[in-house]
Amino acid sequence: EGEAVWHRLTLLARVGWFRDQGGVNTGLDQTLYEATVGLEVKPVAFAWVRLEYRADISSETNAFLGRLGQQNRGHQDTLALAIGVGF
Repeated sequence: EGEAVWHRLTLLARVGWFRDQGGVNTGLDQTLYEATVGLEVKPVAFAWVRLEYRADISSETNAFLGRLGQQNRGHQDTLALAIGVGF
């Protein structure tokens, strides 16, 4: 009772970098970058709801699937909604 709303909100952020020398892991000689931001809300003590946006970027222009399933994109965007319950 009387708990401030911001005590139940969490801002999430992370970045990542991966160099696939010779394409050993992905099949492409590329550098991959990732950035994610999100917001997590705990409406009650035992549950949370999280909304995340993620951007993946490659140094190559054909790293991700585009229209018609062709590998013709150098980036991809993802939006995710997750709900969790602890017990």
